[in-house]
Amino acid sequence: MGPMLVALLVSAHAAPVGFAGVEWRPLSRQDLVWVDENRTSGTAVGEFDGTVKPVLSAFGGAWFNRYVGLSAGIGLAQSVSDSATEDTKQQHIWSVVRPSLDLRLGWMVPRDRFPIPWFLIGVYGDIPTVVDRSLQYTADEQAAADSAAVSDKYRLGGVGGRVGAGVDYRILPYLAIGGQFAVGLHHATYTGGDTRFTTLWVSTEASILMTFEWPGKGGFKRHKGVTPDAPIPEVGVVVPASTAQPEAQAAVPAPVEAPAAIPEP
Repeated sequence: MGPMLVALLVSAHAAPVGFAGVEWRPLSRQDLVWVDENRTSGTAVGEFDGTVKPVLSAFGGAWFNRYVGLSAGIGLAQSVSDSATEDTKQQHIWSVVRPSLDLRLGWMVPRDRFPIPWFLIGVYGDIPTVVDRSLQYTADEQAAADSAAVSDKYRLGGVGGRVGAGVDYRILPYLAIGGQFAVGLHHATYTGGDTRFTTLWVSTEASILMTFEWPGKGGFKRHKGVTPDAPIPEVGVVVPASTAQPEAQAAVPAPVEAPAAIPEP
C-alpha cells in the first residue's frame, strides 16, 4: 500500500489542489442511548462526549492528482475546574486534542454536474492531558492526585480509524456537496488498580459534506474538459471567436497592399 501510494503521488502532473469543507453527522438515537446509559466519560471532553468530536466538524486538505487526496482535521476540548477557600486553592484540568487524517482514493475523472465517488481510509488519536494541583497538597495527597490523573488519561485517551466511501456532486465550479458512509473503530485502555480494561467500539456513521475547492490552474487541470487559458463566459454573453482564440488570430498575416501603378511618361 505504501509504495503504491508514493508512486501515485510522484506521478502527479498537476500542482496540488487545496480544499476545505465541513462534515455534519446528525444526532442519532445512538447518542441518546449513550448518554442515558451513563457511558460518558464524566469529564465532558471524551471521544463520545460530543465536544472533541462534535456533530459539525471542519477539514482541509489537497488533491495531489485526479485520484489521490489527503484531508486532515483537528478537535479540541478542555474543561478547567477551580475551587478556592481562604486556606486552599485547587485546579483540575481535563483536555483532549484529536488530530485526524483521511486518505481519499478516487477512480473517475472529476467533472461538473456528475457524481464523483471515492474510497476513504482514516485514522485519528485522542491525546489527553489531565492536571490536578494544589499548593496545599502534601506529598501523599499529590501522589494520590497524580495517580487519579493517570487513570483519567487512560480513560480519555484512545486511537481509532474508519473505512468507507463517499461521493461529491459539484454544483458550482469550486463548490461541491456530497455524503460519506464509514465503519469506525475506537480502541481505549483503562487501568484501575491492578486491573486493566480494554474497550473496542465498532459502529457505522453517515455524514453530509460540503467542500470548497481552492481556485487555481491546478483545479482546472483536475477537471475534464476545462483549460486554464479558456475564457469563462458569463451567462447569456456570447464570446467572440477573436476573444476565444487570440493565438489563432495572431497567426493570420495582415493583408499585403498592391503597389501603386507608375504613370507612363
